[in-house]
Amino acid sequence: MRPRLSSSANRVGAPPALGAENPPPAGARGLLSSRLGSVVITTGMKIPTNHKHRTTFWIGRLVSVCTVALALWACGPVYIPVPPPGQVSFTPEPLTDATGTVHTLWTARGGPNGNAANATFSIVDRESGQGVITIAASDGSFVAGPMQASIGDRISISYRDAHGRESPAACRLLSDLPLADPCP
Repeated sequence: MRPRLSSSANRVGAPPALGAENPPPAGARGLLSSRLGSVVITTGMKIPTNHKHRTTFWIGRLVSVCTVALALWACGPVYIPVPPPGQVSFTPEPLTDATGTVHTLWTARGGPNGNAANATFSIVDRESGQGVITIAASDGSFVAGPMQASIGDRISISYRDAHGRESPAACRLLSDLPLADPCP
């Protein structure tokens, strides 16, 4: 016995029967339009209706996190410049060594400076490279120990405050004037 095909069956090379359009199954995704005879792949997955809303939510969340990170980076630690030492004077102190030769040592003094309270001062002769380190008083004034230098030498003075911030170096010409002149 031979199987019989109905007249509405899809035969190879034959046009489809009238009214024989089959809708794609639920959860199927077509590679092309199903009306154009595309291949239909059944995944069994249902696409949620709120998928678009969820994607928008995650993109918004990512943008807000990036904005907050950028704002925190831009508002990093605020740099407050530390001013250089101001009023500085030098006082000569003669010293006679064991052979009877007189050497002139110099003591540096600085006036009160509220920014330099309890700071560590470095006073260095730029020509010889010798210098002294001293701690300022609570009002920012200092008196450094004697150091060997010559009149006209360039003296570099800087300090590190109690918070660890360093001042720019101030250059002063060594002289016995009441206030040392800045370097030219």
